[in-house]
Amino acid sequence: MRSQPSLPMGKAARSRVVAGALFVAASSLAAPASAQLDATEDLMRRLTEAPGPPAFEEEVRRIVTDEMEA
Repeated sequence: MRSQPSLPMGKAARSRVVAGALFVAASSLAAPASAQLDATEDLMRRLTEAPGPPAFEEEVRRIVTDEMEA
């Protein structure tokens, strides 16, 4: 049984560089998504914890207004 021929050193090194670049690019894309989820989670927490009995939702309105202006 013959072993598979190995890639020339130039191609192997290039493949590692490309794989590393793709990994870094994917990691950098994940960070903003994570930050976005944190911001959404914070907004949902503030909205659900705000006092707002029926017909008296001033605090909820203030949170939504502040968020839209930001």
